[in-house]
Amino acid sequence: MKKTISTWWPVAILLPIAHTSEDHRAALRDEAATQDVSAELARAISFGLVGGDEAVPATSPTHPAL
Repeated sequence: MKKTISTWWPVAILLPIAHTSEDHRAALRDEAATQDVSAELARAISFGLVGGDEAVPATSPTHPAL
C-alpha cells in the first residue's frame, strides 16, 4: 500500500491543478468571444443595420449563381 501511495500522489496533486488551468483558459476564450460579439454589434449599429422603429431592414446583395 505504501508503494501505491508514493507512486500516485503526484497525480492526485497535478490533476486538480490541470483541471483548474483548463477552466481558466476556457473562461478566457469565452471572454474573447464576448468581446468579438460586442465589437460586431457596435459595428452593425454604426452602419445603421440595427436601430429603432424607423430603421430599414438590411438586405443582402444578390450574387449570380456560379
